[in-house]
Amino acid sequence: VTWQERNLGTFIASGDTLVIHSGFPGTFTAQYKDTITSNWFFSQNSIEITNPIPFIGDDKNIIIVCPSETTNISNLYNTSNLTTLWDIPNPTSASLGVHRLIVTNSYGCKDTATITVKQDIQTWLGSISNDWHDPFNWSGNHVPNDSTHVIIGSTPYPCIIKDNDAFASSINAKPGSIFQVINNRKSFVRSNCNSLPIVGDLASISTSAIGNISSINATGGGTIDSIGGTSVIARGICWNTNPHPTIANRKTSNSIGTGIFTSSLSGLVANTIYYVRAYATNAAGTNYGNEILFKTLPAPTKDIDGNQYSVINICNQTWTAKNLEVARYRNGDTIPHVQDPVAWQALSSGAWCYSVRR
Repeated sequence: VTWQERNLGTFIASGDTLVIHSGFPGTFTAQYKDTITSNWFFSQNSIEITNPIPFIGDDKNIIIVCPSETTNISNLYNTSNLTTLWDIPNPTSASLGVHRLIVTNSYGCKDTATITVKQDIQTWLGSISNDWHDPFNWSGNHVPNDSTHVIIGSTPYPCIIKDNDAFASSINAKPGSIFQVINNRKSFVRSNCNSLPIVGDLASISTSAIGNISSINATGGGTIDSIGGTSVIARGICWNTNPHPTIANRKTSNSIGTGIFTSSLSGLVANTIYYVRAYATNAAGTNYGNEILFKTLPAPTKDIDGNQYSVINICNQTWTAKNLEVARYRNGDTIPHVQDPVAWQALSSGAWCYSVRR
């Protein structure tokens, strides 16, 4: 029994092994060849499919393990090369597993092939970027491996096809396309994909360190190392309180160009952790730099007299940006102003004075 591909279905045919993927349609050809030069004769119960659920067929129809799927093998009597078409309209999870197809000829000789129904399809989410290698862009947070089928959904980041390119970082396809990953390379075969035109590479960008951090503002930026295939039409930084910010979150828009650029983050919340990435957009799409996180400073405090004190971080410690100016305790009592050095030395309670620089 030799499996042969009939059309672009979602299956893998190799010798006597056939792999079908649950949930997707496909049509394939089963070709029976007599290895001992005798004719195959399909009599009652001469073909069966077993494991995990046995099915017995006759010379007219075989009921496959997938619900509502049948195979018509009529008119196959007394011929040395028998070919029949099996249509798999919609394999389901009930069909998962390895099944044996056993064919018996008129001499009682048997030939066996296997049918494997798998469910290793992953969906491209593209929710983070169009980076193929980022697990957060895939269902289950897992980058597809060898022989995994990929379905492209409706995503914020379309993909770019680069056949046989082991180092490509992105794919490009219209929503609904189905691919197969071969040898861990993005060789997309047996696909119903209508690919978009290749428009070049994404821009290469890195994120700069965050500085000038206050309770509500900070400064960031990035460096465009390469424009990719076309000119950069937008660049800036984006940030969010969750990892992997995108341009759908808060962002800045710098003037177009290459090289180093600086942006200001504003409207931040005090004492909050933020995630920041630089971005650059060209005709191929938007690419992001490395992710950086920082924490805004606590909100300024006020004393009883209404004086406000901002804080700064020095050596991992938080300090007020200026000396205290308060003249009263929290209960409203006045803090004594003592100027005489002798009286100051004799104090046993609080007071204040101006410092003397020498």
